Amino acid sequence: METATSSPIFSPLDAADLELSGLLGPVEETGQRQCHKRRLHSWGDIFYKEIPLDIAMGSPEAAAAKAFVTIPSALISRATLCYLGFSELKVDEMWNEWSNWPGREININTGDLQGTFLAFILGHVKKENAYTDDDSEWRRCLDECGKPQNESTDANERAQPDRLQSQSPAAISTLEGLPPEVHRLLLSMLGIDEMRALVSSSPVIHARYLVDRRYLLCRSLDNTLGCVFIDALAVFRSSSADFAKLRTRENVTGFLKLYQDQRGATEQPLLPRDVGEDEAVGVVMFHNSIVQPLARYYFSWSLGNLAREQGALQSHEPPSRTEETRLVRAMYRFQLSCNLFGRGKHAPTLSPPLGFESADILRLFLCLFEPWEVEEIACINTFATEKYDRVFSDIRWDVHEENPKFDGQRPPTPDGAFDFDNSWTRLSLLRGTISRGLELLHSVIFKVKDHEHLVSMMQEEISFPLGNVLDDAFSEGAQFHRRRNHPSKRDLKQTRRWTIIWHGTYSNLYGYYVQDSIRRWGYVIWDAVRLERTNATEVLAQQWRDDWGDSDPRNNLL
Repeated sequence: METATSSPIFSPLDAADLELSGLLGPVEETGQRQCHKRRLHSWGDIFYKEIPLDIAMGSPEAAAAKAFVTIPSALISRATLCYLGFSELKVDEMWNEWSNWPGREININTGDLQGTFLAFILGHVKKENAYTDDDSEWRRCLDECGKPQNESTDANERAQPDRLQSQSPAAISTLEGLPPEVHRLLLSMLGIDEMRALVSSSPVIHARYLVDRRYLLCRSLDNTLGCVFIDALAVFRSSSADFAKLRTRENVTGFLKLYQDQRGATEQPLLPRDVGEDEAVGVVMFHNSIVQPLARYYFSWSLGNLAREQGALQSHEPPSRTEETRLVRAMYRFQLSCNLFGRGKHAPTLSPPLGFESADILRLFLCLFEPWEVEEIACINTFATEKYDRVFSDIRWDVHEENPKFDGQRPPTPDGAFDFDNSWTRLSLLRGTISRGLELLHSVIFKVKDHEHLVSMMQEEISFPLGNVLDDAFSEGAQFHRRRNHPSKRDLKQTRRWTIIWHGTYSNLYGYYVQDSIRRWGYVIWDAVRLERTNATEVLAQQWRDDWGDSDPRNNLL
C-alpha cells in the first residue's frame, strides 16, 4: 500500500534545494509543511509574481504578503485530505478507510493498489443538488460531504451554474482563495455551462482558466458531450471553408474512415491530444450558440406535436441525460451529413456535383450507425423539412417570378426568384436548402426580425443540392441497392430489442419505412418512461398500424 512515506510531493534533491533557499519549511508532525507560493506549481511565478522570493519564512513581511502556504508533504496522506477542505471528522473517517483498504482492491500480482487516491477521494464527493432555498438542506449536503460550515452557507450564497455571477463577494472570495491546483481540478470536473458561469464569476479563476484553456475546454466538452465529443469534433473539422473548397469524393471517404476509427476506439481518450485550443474554442462556440438553442427548441416542438396526437398526454418533465445525448448526437450527425454531402455553410451556388450516389451515402455514412441512431438523424431531417416547407409557403409570392417587383428583370428568371409551384423544383430547392445545415436553420428560427427580413435571408440561401442528400439515402431504392451490393450483418433479424414498431425485435430498416408523422414527435429520442407517461407507446403503435397494417416490411426483403 502506498503511504505518506512513499509518495512525497517533492523529490529529496528538490526539497533539499528549496529548504536551503528558504522557500520550503520542514515537515511538521501533522504531515504538513510551509511552501513559498511561487514554488507551488508551474504557474506560481505567473500568479504570485508580486511576492519576492527572498522574503524570510515566518517574518512579518511574509505574513503580510501571505507568501507561504501550508501544503501536504506527501500526496497520499491525511494532510492532503485536510488540504482539500474536508472537515476533521470526515478526514479521520476517510484516512482510516484508506489506511485499511480491503485486500480485494490489491493487485495480487504486484501488491499495488488498483484504485488511485484521487478516485478514492472523488468517491466520497457526493454529487447532490441542494438548489432549493432550503438552507437546512444545503447545510445537510455540506455535512454529508464533509465540508466545514464555518463560512456563510445560506442557500442564496451557494453556487448554482446560472447564479454564480450573482454570488455574494464573501462566497466568491472564499472560492478564489482556494489553491490554483484545486481550481484546476474543480474546473476540469464541470460541464460547459457550469465552467463558463464559474469562470465569469471571478477574475482570479478566469486568469487561472486562461493558463490551461485548451485542457479545461476539452475536459468540459468531454463532461458535457461524452462520446458525442467525437461527433462534435468531426463537425467542426468538416465545417471550414478550406474543407468545403477541397471537398472531393476521395477526401470525404478518407475523412469518414478516420471518423469511423475514432468512434470505434475501445477506449476513447478523455482528452484527444490532437485537439488544438482554437478547435476546442470553436466546438464550444458552435455547441453553445447553435446546437443547444436548437435542441431546446426541438424538445418543445416535438413534444408539442406529440401532445396534439389523439390519445397522447402532455409531458412537462425536462429531458433526461440519455434523451439529451440522443438529441444532441442526432443534431451533430445531421450537420456532419450537410458538411460532407450537402451544401453546408460555404459551398458556392455553382459548385460542381460531388458524385455520391444515394447508396454511397447510405453505405459510407449511415451504415456507421445503429438503425435507431439513423432514425434519430431522420427526426432532425424531418424537423428541418417541416420548418423550411412552411417558410417556402410563407414567401411563395415574394419570390415568385411574376411578382411585380421583378418587372423589368425578365427574361431570364430574375435573381432571387424561385418557382415553388413546380413540385420537382420545390422539392429540389427544399433539399438543397436543408443541406445548408444547422446554422441557417438557427437563423430562420431565432434571428428573423420580420417578413421582409425572412424573404431577403432566404433569397440569399435557397439553392439546389450538390447531388444526393440524406432524403435520397433514406429511400427504398437506396436501401435495396445497398442490401444487394453491400450486405451487412445488421440486415439479419437479431434478438436485440429496438422499439415497439418492430415488436421488441431488431430491425435494420429506416428512412422510407418509417413515416414522417411518427418522426414529427421524435419517437426514437425519448426514454421508455416518457413514452409510457405520455401514452406515446399507443400513439406509436396506432400510427404504425395505420401505415403498415399487420404486415412486417422486413418480410418483403427475405
